[in-house]
Amino acid sequence: MGLAAIIFSVSTAAFVGYAFLVTLEERKARRFIGGRFRERLDVQFEHVGQQFEHHFKHVSRYLLQLGWYYSVHSILRTVLTALVSSYNYIEGIFERNRLRTKELRKEFKLQLHRKSHLSHIADHKAETALSEEDKEVLKTRKLEQDH
Repeated sequence: MGLAAIIFSVSTAAFVGYAFLVTLEERKARRFIGGRFRERLDVQFEHVGQQFEHHFKHVSRYLLQLGWYYSVHSILRTVLTALVSSYNYIEGIFERNRLRTKELRKEFKLQLHRKSHLSHIADHKAETALSEEDKEVLKTRKLEQDH
């Protein structure tokens, strides 16, 4: 325990002495011990600090931008996936309707080719034909007009 106390007291004395020296140097606005060396050291520390600050800003800005771009990319990919699935669904509906239209056209053409002009005339005659009662009424009326 004695060694720890000695190290503590020496460290405390060195700290107090250094604090006193720095206070005196600040009051006199000049350095008393190792002026040139400490100035070069200050310049080096300042340079390292500026480099660290520059790299920190660059990396943090890069990470934020990259995160933003990934978020936008993810949202756009989701929107694109939704659009593609909607397009595929609608295209399927169009394809089914197109196939139905083709089938209906085929049926219509087959019906047209089955019936000739004469069959159309016969169909029309059957549709507009008089019933037996109407025939009898018309026959009696015509016979009465002739006499």
